[in-house]
Amino acid sequence: MSQAQRRALGIRPNAQGKYPAPTQPTFCRLLQRLDARKVEEVIVAIQNQVRGPAPKEHLIVFDGKQPKHGGGASVLSAVTVPSQHYLGSALVDQKTNEIPVARELFKRLELEGRLVSLDALHTQDETARALVLEHGADYLLTVKGNQPTVRQQIEKLLTAAQLVFFPSAANVYSG
Repeated sequence: MSQAQRRALGIRPNAQGKYPAPTQPTFCRLLQRLDARKVEEVIVAIQNQVRGPAPKEHLIVFDGKQPKHGGGASVLSAVTVPSQHYLGSALVDQKTNEIPVARELFKRLELEGRLVSLDALHTQDETARALVLEHGADYLLTVKGNQPTVRQQIEKLLTAAQLVFFPSAANVYSG
């Protein structure tokens, strides 16, 4: 990098007035000055140019992850499955949880006519209402064993067809 490029990055000059090679704190300062939404828009635009748009028939999955050195904050991201198109993400501050952040992220994405899946934390009336009524999406609900009331209500309202299937018999070849 030239001295002018190093100066533009915000590198501090040394005692001789020269700008040394950038270090990790330099890149941290640089990244803090960037508009995260603009960076996301550029990443999605490049992805669309290289790969084309995310297939409309692919499932959109929202999932949160906590970076190892994230200071308690986590990131909620939306990707398509199985194509793995990145659609967007949002920072989840340690003072809140993913639920309100997901609802804000919905507003930035094109969800009309798409199937959306979130983990069991998001099995909430308001989340379902926002996805279906406000954004026109179909919502794949996740229910875990630690949500007994929700599970009982589902079992009461929806009766699954009884299948006669024995997994151990599936491996037997009768030809």
